[in-house]
Amino acid sequence: MAELLKEYHTLQLIEGCSDSWPGHAFVAHWQRAEPWRALTLPQRERLLCLAVSSSHAASLDAALAQCGCALKPEVLTAAAAAGNLAGCERLLREGCSFSTDALAAAARGAHLPALQLLLTAIAPGGKASDNYLVAAAQGSCAGGQLAVLAWLQQAHGYSPRLPDAEAAARAGQVAALEQLLPLLLPELGASEDQAEPPTRAARHYLLIAIVEGCPVAVLQRHYDSLWRLPRGAAAGEHVAGGGGGGGDGGGGEGEEFEGVDICRDATLVNLLEAAASSPTSCWAAKLDFLRSACWGPVVAGQVASGERGTLWGIWEEAAQRPDFLARLKHLRAAGVRLDVGEGAAQAAAWGGHADALAWLWDEAGVPMDVSDRFIMGMFGAGACAAHVPVLEMLRQRGVRMTTGTLMNVVWVLQHLSGRGDGPQPFPSPRLKGLEGLQAAEAVLGWIGDVAEEGRRLPLAEQQSWLRLLALVFYVAAAMGAGLPLLRALRAHGAAVNLGAVADSGSEETLEWAAAELGAATAARLSSKQAQAVVEAGNTAALAWLHGRGLLPPASDYLPALLRADMDMVPSRFWRLQVRAQLEADEERTDSAERSVWASFLARARAAAADDAVMVAAEAAAAQAGGPQGPAEAPAHNVLQPHQLAWLQRKADSCPPPAVLSRRAGTSA
Repeated sequence: MAELLKEYHTLQLIEGCSDSWPGHAFVAHWQRAEPWRALTLPQRERLLCLAVSSSHAASLDAALAQCGCALKPEVLTAAAAAGNLAGCERLLREGCSFSTDALAAAARGAHLPALQLLLTAIAPGGKASDNYLVAAAQGSCAGGQLAVLAWLQQAHGYSPRLPDAEAAARAGQVAALEQLLPLLLPELGASEDQAEPPTRAARHYLLIAIVEGCPVAVLQRHYDSLWRLPRGAAAGEHVAGGGGGGGDGGGGEGEEFEGVDICRDATLVNLLEAAASSPTSCWAAKLDFLRSACWGPVVAGQVASGERGTLWGIWEEAAQRPDFLARLKHLRAAGVRLDVGEGAAQAAAWGGHADALAWLWDEAGVPMDVSDRFIMGMFGAGACAAHVPVLEMLRQRGVRMTTGTLMNVVWVLQHLSGRGDGPQPFPSPRLKGLEGLQAAEAVLGWIGDVAEEGRRLPLAEQQSWLRLLALVFYVAAAMGAGLPLLRALRAHGAAVNLGAVADSGSEETLEWAAAELGAATAARLSSKQAQAVVEAGNTAALAWLHGRGLLPPASDYLPALLRADMDMVPSRFWRLQVRAQLEADEERTDSAERSVWASFLARARAAAADDAVMVAAEAAAAQAGGPQGPAEAPAHNVLQPHQLAWLQRKADSCPPPAVLSRRAGTSA
């Protein structure tokens, strides 16, 4: 148990973990405040999710009491994924933020009671909006839970749709896919009247999903019927008649490949990329089937060479898999050029595949051209633990790591973590949970070691390395890096930034940072720094700072009214909770505190009423234009009933004016 408590962050949220959950030991250890003080915000958030997924009520009570973090949507999703009905009920009472991921998770795990509870809570009266039903349906199909889908049909009148089949296909749920296909024949264009209906794109999307997630036998069974509708085929023959892809028109001999057709050629490229990146063990068999049985050598060669469509992302897609080197060799043998798109070498670095990168340079004859852009491109979608061996290999091969290059890398990681606006050209997915943080920590730690070497240079050259170390410390601390890395960076000469530590750090790290700065320099946070702590949801850090007088007045840093209203949506309610509590805590009287909660409640109700009017108007306009489906209920743009109820309870918990008046009279 000691090892579990020490290394809890390596546990995975898996269905059924409650069977082996050490409930009594967990409560004995984590019901105290002290062990939580050493945990960073990402670690506390993970531990809270583990507790809620355990279905052990006392563990959840202990975690909620001590975690010091906001109730973000992931918490309710963890409860739903575990089928923790009591946990869902408890979190709803706490006003927990909500996203449709919770519905999908409950449905995927066949946790029907939890799904029913959530739908009832967010859509009283059974008027669940379409986007909620879609999320639940796709979750059920991705989990192969057709009984849940049947309940959605029976209880809510839901009709299966093509994206449901795509969800089943991507998840490799073959049985669910096969049962859904006959229901979707009209949507897929199975008709005697049209040989090539306008639903071609829909069929091709489903085919791509099958290539991505299903075994090769499923692809062989359905390729013909989904690639093109055979002329004269009856509706009943459409699904059953799809043979091995090499029938009439197979092998690239049919007229379906003739002429200019941009959409068709784009689909060919997407099919090739889906096979190249498929997580199934038969990815190579799917590639070979498409190239030989479906397309034939001429068309396959044209697709591989880029004559049909643009293979811009094929190497990046394949580099998502751990066996990238094997896929790289297979695709090269199939005729895909190594310089397609950003190139195979860039993709190898991006995916952290040092073995593939060495093979490309040493055996495949790819020139070693490593620019700043190449190094920054490694982190276009985040950090992975394997990036450090790639960076080290580059250094060993003579690549010079300048302060400018490394600062660009740190800026990219800062941007991806959502902790700043570094100048970088990439899209901005977020670093994923503790795994992403630990990978980023490894990269930042490596950069810190390189910067330490730079400090041994002549004095005139040391300043740029010290600036780099300061940036590394700032980004690492703001992301929630652990105390060992921050101490190491400090030992290298990095300047301590208390505001960055407060963003996602632990109480223990805050105390260390304050001690390093000393009483003279541990000044009050700026308004911008305090806002960052609020928007991270680090309530433990806020309490620590407030207790030491290091927060500015709440009126100086809390968002303006308009910004607060932007958080009156189900998924961001946690930010409103934190801000409202800070405003209430700032007040010195019960009446003023009650006024704060009443004000937030009134604004939330007004927003809900405005949304209901808009939905009703849209429904009336739709009915005037002809028969329509059920009107959308106010759902994803306003607070949910359980969140409004939480605000009401907060307002009610403050003494009403009459009680306050009696108290004043008694004291007089």
